[in-house]
Amino acid sequence: MTKQLISFGQLKNKRYKGILIDVDLTLTNSLHIISVKTQDVIRKVSKKIPVGLCTGRSFAMLRNYILKFFPNASLHVLSGGGEVSTSTGKAIWQQNIKSNLVKHIAIEVEKMRGEFCFSKGNTLYGSKHILNNYSKHPWNIKTDFPHNLGSWDTPLISIVDINKDVKSFILSLSSINAKEMMGPDGLPYFDITKKGINKSLGAKKWTKILNIDLTDVIAFGDNLNDIELLQKVGTGIAMGNANDEVKKAVKFIIGDTDNDSLALCLEQLFL
Repeated sequence: MTKQLISFGQLKNKRYKGILIDVDLTLTNSLHIISVKTQDVIRKVSKKIPVGLCTGRSFAMLRNYILKFFPNASLHVLSGGGEVSTSTGKAIWQQNIKSNLVKHIAIEVEKMRGEFCFSKGNTLYGSKHILNNYSKHPWNIKTDFPHNLGSWDTPLISIVDINKDVKSFILSLSSINAKEMMGPDGLPYFDITKKGINKSLGAKKWTKILNIDLTDVIAFGDNLNDIELLQKVGTGIAMGNANDEVKKAVKFIIGDTDNDSLALCLEQLFL
């Protein structure tokens, strides 16, 4: 643990009613997997308190691996805050970008040599290169091309292979919320949601459904899109491997994800 979290005493004095966890490099390690230690702690803690994901990832990306370690009835904030769903994919609340706008973004981005992907149901749709990469992903993600898809409406569309033209185009769109971030591979990408949608709003919907206050939630994250969430909840904690801006925005920092730091923190607080 870092010097900013030498003792858990200050954290233990609070009575938490919910836990929200980012996925990439928070729940998972640098190999994109959940360690055996973390799997065990998540299962045990989930029996005592609501534990959910708060991630830019969609159900289609998470269903065959990540969500298997949570109870079926657990609620998760997915798609950058655009939906709250159960571990089995039942959407309790959802805010979609309209189909015609998703198509417009996808077509224009490909013209500019960028690539896109978005999810509907159990499937991740997108450009050829990005789908080829995801077909090799350790999470066993189901992929397909969207050519024969009727409606393209979705809570989130991601854009990769960002160049000057792609970035200018995305930032010119006034009816969306576009966040530029760094992926686990160190390359920039855009997560695009409906205007006004972010992880913080999704977390508010999550707490409302569970009938708890946001101030009674403890959340963990590492990326730029986690900052607002970590600042809005009662206790926001950054991973030791987090972006420097994230670390500056929070009061508490734990160790690196590759050292099972999330599991160790949850174990100290709840088990």
